[in-house]
Amino acid sequence: MPRLLTLCLLAGLLLPRSSAAERFDTRAEVYCPASVTTPVATGIEIADTAMTAFTLVPCAGLRVTVLDADPLWDEYCGAAYTDSRGRVSIPSDCGDALGDGPDVYVRVESRSMLGFSVGVHDYGLLDAAWDAIFDAAKAALTGGATLPLTFIDYLRSHATFAWISDERPPVGIGAIRTADFGAIAIGGPTPGVAAADDVSIRSGRQFWVAQYSMQRLVRGARQRAMDFNYSVDAPLFGTPTTLYDTVIVEDAEFASSPVRVLNATPHEIGHVFYNTLHSGFLHWTTDGPDYMTNHARCDTDHFLTFAWYEGFANFVEDWVFNHYDWNNARWVHARPQTACTTGTPPTVVPGVHIEGNVQSILNEVYFGPIHAFTQAGIAAPTPMDFGCPAGTTRLQRSNGVVECLRSAPIECSHRAGVLFVDRVGQRDQCFVEDPVTPPTWMTTTCPTGEVVRRRSGRDACERVFPATHLIPSGRPSMRADGTPSQTLARDAAGVLGWYALPNLGDVFGWVARQGTAGHRMRTFWTEEIQPWCASAPTRYCDPRAARTFGVGLSIIAPSLPQ
Repeated sequence: MPRLLTLCLLAGLLLPRSSAAERFDTRAEVYCPASVTTPVATGIEIADTAMTAFTLVPCAGLRVTVLDADPLWDEYCGAAYTDSRGRVSIPSDCGDALGDGPDVYVRVESRSMLGFSVGVHDYGLLDAAWDAIFDAAKAALTGGATLPLTFIDYLRSHATFAWISDERPPVGIGAIRTADFGAIAIGGPTPGVAAADDVSIRSGRQFWVAQYSMQRLVRGARQRAMDFNYSVDAPLFGTPTTLYDTVIVEDAEFASSPVRVLNATPHEIGHVFYNTLHSGFLHWTTDGPDYMTNHARCDTDHFLTFAWYEGFANFVEDWVFNHYDWNNARWVHARPQTACTTGTPPTVVPGVHIEGNVQSILNEVYFGPIHAFTQAGIAAPTPMDFGCPAGTTRLQRSNGVVECLRSAPIECSHRAGVLFVDRVGQRDQCFVEDPVTPPTWMTTTCPTGEVVRRRSGRDACERVFPATHLIPSGRPSMRADGTPSQTLARDAAGVLGWYALPNLGDVFGWVARQGTAGHRMRTFWTEEIQPWCASAPTRYCDPRAARTFGVGLSIIAPSLPQ
C-alpha cells in the first residue's frame, strides 16, 4: 500500500468522530464600512468619491462560513452568502465526539458572490530576500522592463482576509436550535477608530468599494470578469497595479493615501474586465511591459497600447461613479471627464495616443455630450418637455420620468365570450355559452401592451407608454443600469434631434470582438466603434449624423471623424 494512503487511513482512525452531530440554524447580519452620499437632486444614496468618511451599511454578497472549534482542526458546518440586507441564515450540521455539543463560530470571508476576493499578499519563507530583490529592481520594473513570470507569480500570491467571531453553542429546544451572532461589522467593531494602516479596516473598506463597482458593472453589461483578487498590503509597486487577475496595493501606499487608493478601485476593475475580454494570461505577459509604467492622464510620451488600456479603465471608473438624475435630465456627482487640455485659456491637446483623450472619446460615445462647448448649445430636457396624446393622463414618476396612461377595455379570453359585470359590479367576467358543453365563466384579459395593472370595475385595464418629447422621436427609456437610451444632439444642419446611445455591453463587446488584435484607440475606432455608430442613422456617435459629436471629436482627434 502506498505510504501516503497508509498515513491517511491511520489519521482517519485516530481522529475523533462526531458522535453528537447537531442540526441548527446559524444567523448573522454583516455590515460593511461604506463611503456614501445622498445628493439633494436625486435623493438616491450613491458612492462618495471623496472617501473621507464612511458609515456602516448592510453588506450584500459576502461569504459566511460556519465552523465548529475542535482540538485538531475545525469542522465545517455550512456556508452561504449574505442577502441584500446583509443577513444570512445557514442550515448547519456538525458536532463533537466529546462534550455537550458544538462550539461554533462564523468566519466572514472577504469573498464576493460576484467573483472576487479581497485579502493580503501571501508571503512565503523567503520574503525578506524577495523584498530586497524587488526594492532594488523597482525603478527598472516601473520603467517598462520585462517582468519575469516568477516575479509576477510572487506578486499575484493572495490569501483571502477573514473576520472571525467568538465561539458560542447553539441554543434552543429540540430541533429548533439557533446560533445567532447578531450584527458583525467587518473591519472591526468600531470602523474608523483603528489606525490607518490596519489591514482589517483596509480589507473592509476595499471590499465595499469593489462590491459597489461590480454591482454597477453587472447591471450595465452582460459580460462578466474573470474571478480576481484584490491584495491590500503588497510589498511594492506603490499605486494600485493590476497584474492580470490580481490588483495589488502597496502596504505603505494604502496607509498614506487611502482615499486615492479606494477611488482607483473601479479603474483597476476596468483593467480586469479588459484583460478578461482581451486575452489570456500568456498574451497579457507580452503586453505587461507597456502597462507597468508610471503615467498621468494627459501624458503624451507613452505607448499607444498603454493609452488605450488606461483610457478604457478611466472610462469604466467614470461609468461606475456617475449617476443619471432623471428629474433634471443630467449626469450628477462625478461628471464624465473630458479631453486633456493645457494653457490658459485651456486648449485641447489632440491625439488618440493620450489616455485622457481615449477616456473622453469613450465617455462621449456612451454618455452623450460631455464637453462644455457642446452642452452649451443643447438645453437639457426636463419633465415639462414631455407630453401625452389627447385622451390620456400624464404621469410624472418620482424619478422624473414622464409616462402616459390610457384606459383600455377588458377582453374575453375566449373568442366567443360575452362580457358581464359580476353581482357586486366590481369586476368584468367573461361568459361563454356553448351548445355542447354547459355554460362556462372564462377569465378576462387586458389588451396586449404595457399594462401596469387591472383596476376593479368595468373596462378597467391601464396601459402605460413613454411620453413624447416636444422634439419628434424623443422617448429616452431607462436602461437596466438607470441610464438613458437616447441623448439630444444637433444634426449636420444644426437641428436638434434625438440620437441613440450604446449600452455598456456594446462597449465591452468591441473589446471582446477584437481580442488580442486590438491594442489602440485608432484600431477600435475604425474597426469597431465607427461601424457600430454608422449602422443606424440615429446613433449619436456617428459624426456624419450628429454634428455635436463630430465637432467635439474633431478637436480631440481630428483624424478620426473622416
